[in-house]
Amino acid sequence: MENQPEPGESKRGSGLGSGDPSTGEDRVSMSAPRHVDGGLQRAVCRFGRCLALGLALAGCAARFPVPPDTVPAGPTAAEILGRSIQASGGDPYSSIHDIAVRYRGEWGSVVQMLQPVLTDGEYRGESEERLLLGEDVIAQRHLGPSGEKTVLRGRGEIYVTYDGVPSTDRAVLESSALVADAYGLFLVGPAWLNRRGTEWTRLADEVEDDQTRLRILGHLRPGIGLSDADRVVAWIDAETFLLRRVHFTLEGFEGTLGAHADVTFFDYREIEGRQWPTRFIERVRSPVDIHAHLWTLEGLDVDRGLKRADLGTREDPTWSPTAARPATAR
Repeated sequence: MENQPEPGESKRGSGLGSGDPSTGEDRVSMSAPRHVDGGLQRAVCRFGRCLALGLALAGCAARFPVPPDTVPAGPTAAEILGRSIQASGGDPYSSIHDIAVRYRGEWGSVVQMLQPVLTDGEYRGESEERLLLGEDVIAQRHLGPSGEKTVLRGRGEIYVTYDGVPSTDRAVLESSALVADAYGLFLVGPAWLNRRGTEWTRLADEVEDDQTRLRILGHLRPGIGLSDADRVVAWIDAETFLLRRVHFTLEGFEGTLGAHADVTFFDYREIEGRQWPTRFIERVRSPVDIHAHLWTLEGLDVDRGLKRADLGTREDPTWSPTAARPATAR
C-alpha cells in the first residue's frame, strides 16, 4: 500500500491511529489539546510527544511506487482506467452538471496532533459540499466543535472563512485547496484521474482480501491543491473495475511536502444511476504509517442547476437557497 503527510504547525486540531480494519483506527491512541496555542511549556511538551511518536512510527512508513522494469501483460493502464470510468456509470463530466453531497467523519487522534492545520478538526466534522464539474469548482461548508469553515475553490482561486471571517493565512489556504481538490478526486474517482492524469503505466497487481487489484501509476498535472504536479496510484478491482484505493503524494501544502497518503473506498451504492463509494478510510503512508480519517457519505443528489453565483463570493460565502438545501439523505 502507500503513504502521507508530515508534522505541521498551527492553530487547530488533534489526532491519528492503526489497528481495526473495519474503522481504520490505529491501536495507538493519543490526544492533544483542543486548541494548539498558549505557553512555551505546552509547545515543548507537544513537540516532545510528536517527536517520540514520529520516531516510533517512521520505521513503518512506505515508499511511493516507481515505474516497473517490466509492465504486466494484459490491458494497458489507459484501458484499465477507461473501464473503471464505465464501471462507475460513465464520464460524469459529460452527463452531470453539479453535485450536492454531505459527509460526516471522525479524525484519528494522532493525525490531528501531527497535522493540526490540514485536519482542522475543530472545524471539520461534517460537511455539505457542492461541485460544478465542468467548471472545476467546489464549495464546502464544514461544521465542527468550534464553528463553521467555508471553502470556495476554483481554477486559480481559493477562499476560506472561519465563522464568516476571511482567512489570509498561507498555510490555511494551501491546505484547504489541497483538501478541496482531493475530495473531488475521492467522489468522482476515475473520471477525475482521467482529466488530470498523464503518463499512465501499470504496476504489478496486488491481492488484497483475496481480491486482485490492478494498479496503475500516473502523474497529475496540475497536482492536488496548489502543486504543479503530484503522483498517484489507482487500485482498481480486477473483476468489477471499480476504484478501490488511491495513493497520492501531497506536494500542494508546505507541511506535507514529500509525504503521501491513501484513501480506500468501501460500500459502493447505485445512486442517480451511478456507482458511488459511501465509506472512506484514509491512512498516512509516509513519513509515518498511521490512520488519519474515516468518513461516510450521508447524502447526495445531482443536477440542481447550480451556478457559480449560488456558491458565494470571497466577500460573502453565503450560499443561495438552492445550494444551501441539504443533500438528499442516502
